[in-house]
Amino acid sequence: MLEAVEKAGVFHGYLEDLAYTPKTLKAPGGNSEGRVGQGMWARSRETHSGPHSAWFWTKELSGGRRHRGYGLSLHRNRAEFHRQRHPPRRSDLLGRYASPSIEAEDHAVGLVRYENGAIGQFETSWTFRGGMDLRDEISGTDGTIWLNHWMRTGFEMFTSIGQGGYVAEKAEGDTGWLFPVGDEIGSLGYVEMFLDMFNSMDKGAGANGNFLRWLYR
Repeated sequence: MLEAVEKAGVFHGYLEDLAYTPKTLKAPGGNSEGRVGQGMWARSRETHSGPHSAWFWTKELSGGRRHRGYGLSLHRNRAEFHRQRHPPRRSDLLGRYASPSIEAEDHAVGLVRYENGAIGQFETSWTFRGGMDLRDEISGTDGTIWLNHWMRTGFEMFTSIGQGGYVAEKAEGDTGWLFPVGDEIGSLGYVEMFLDMFNSMDKGAGANGNFLRWLYR
């Protein structure tokens, strides 16, 4: 798709909502201002019980190797490890656990070593039970940032009867202890993501094609 839109001169962009969550946008501001010093290490985790639609499990439709996007985009855009002259070195470990019969991976762990020596680690999975676990950590020479986006939302409720409807993204049940979300669209970063994309469109600036090629190679 990237090659097609570049050849046609069509505006394109990589949309990753989790790189635009309110906590993510707030925290790295301190990092970019040097409040945690030189970034040495970043770790991202996005795990849940799997996608909503069956086509995600079909390699011919999904493309496979989709499990690295969120973590690496956060490292690049928020941990500021992207200010390098050369592409970083990456090592991926992919697996099929929840549905061994499928061809597309459902679990991935990866390590990235950047030119300045910093290490990035990502873990994404469709095999985690109990909701959606979204966490990010940035470690610098003079400070640390920890982010927990989803498992505890600040809204807790217990019901033996049942919620009787939608609870939250990737929630696996509607009885017992529940953690609903007041503003899910805002909490997951969709508003800021599309605003950034539309602003880029107005400026005539497309996405970083080199990053996309490296991400999905």
